Amino acid sequence: MSTISTVVISSSKAAELFLKTHDLVFASRPKIQASEIFSYGSKGLGFSEYGPYWRSASKVEMFAPIRKQELSVLVKSLEKAGLVGEVVDVSEASLVKETMTLFGAFNLADYIPWLGPFDLQGLTQACKRTSKALDENPVIDRSPMKAILLDMIAAGIDTSASLIEWALSELLRNPRIMKKLQDEIQNEIGHMRMVEEKDLKNLSYLDMVVDEILRLYPVGPLLIPRECRENIIIDGYFIKEKTRVIVNAWAIGRDHDVWSQNAEEFYPKRFINKKMNFHGQEMECIPFAVLEFIWV
Repeated sequence: MSTISTVVISSSKAAELFLKTHDLVFASRPKIQASEIFSYGSKGLGFSEYGPYWRSASKVEMFAPIRKQELSVLVKSLEKAGLVGEVVDVSEASLVKETMTLFGAFNLADYIPWLGPFDLQGLTQACKRTSKALDENPVIDRSPMKAILLDMIAAGIDTSASLIEWALSELLRNPRIMKKLQDEIQNEIGHMRMVEEKDLKNLSYLDMVVDEILRLYPVGPLLIPRECRENIIIDGYFIKEKTRVIVNAWAIGRDHDVWSQNAEEFYPKRFINKKMNFHGQEMECIPFAVLEFIWV
C-alpha cells in the first residue's frame, strides 16, 4: 500500500548490520512534512540529510562548555525567581509539546507522497499553524540556527521528563531497589548538597538503575527514521536507494535472546558487570540515535 519502501529493525544483530557495519549507507534522514515545516526545510540536525551541511551544523557540539555556562545562569535565575515569588513565563511550553506531538505523529503523506496535497489528517495545517506561532514576530531570518535550537529544545525537554517519570514509577513499584539507591546516595553524598556530575563515577548503583530504565523505556521507542543512500545487499536482502529504515529500540531492549527470560522485569543488577555504551558500540540497547547522529 505504501509507495515508500520501509525496513523495520527489531533485533540487535540487524541493528549492528545497518547502524554500525554499513552506517554511512544509512546515515541520512528522509524528508518528512513536519521537519520541512518546523525545521525550515529540514535544516535542523535531527532530520537533515547527511552531507556538508550536516557536518558543518553538527559542530554545535563544540560549544558544550558555553551551553553548560548558560545553563548555570538559567538555573540561578529560576532559583532567584522562586525565592522572590516572581512569575516565570512558561506560555510557550505548550507550543514545544505540540511540536513534539506533530513530529511524532504518523503522517500518511510521508509514506504515500501523492496524498500530501489532500492533508487528510489535518497534520499539514496543524504544523504550519504551530510553526507560525513559534516564529511570531521574527526580527531576522536565521533559519538554520532556529532549526538547530528547536531540535535541542525538543530533544532535551520531553525526553528527559519522560525518562524521569518512568524511573520514579519503577522505583515506587520496587521499594527495595529505591532504598538501596537512597542508601548509596546518602553514603556517598549525604543530605547537605545536591548530586553533582563529578559524583556520578562513585554512584555505581545509580548508573545501573539509569541503564535499566533506558533499556526498558527508551526515550524514543521508534528512533528517528533513516534513509538508504544507495542500493545495497545486507544479509542476502536487496535494499534499494531511498528505502526508509525504522529502528524499534523498544523491541531491541526487550529481546529475550539477549536479556534472558526476565527481559520485561526491572532488574538493575543485570548491569552489575556490564557497562552500557550508548554511543553506538553496543547494539543490545540503543535508546538514542547512534553514531553520526549523537549530538545532544
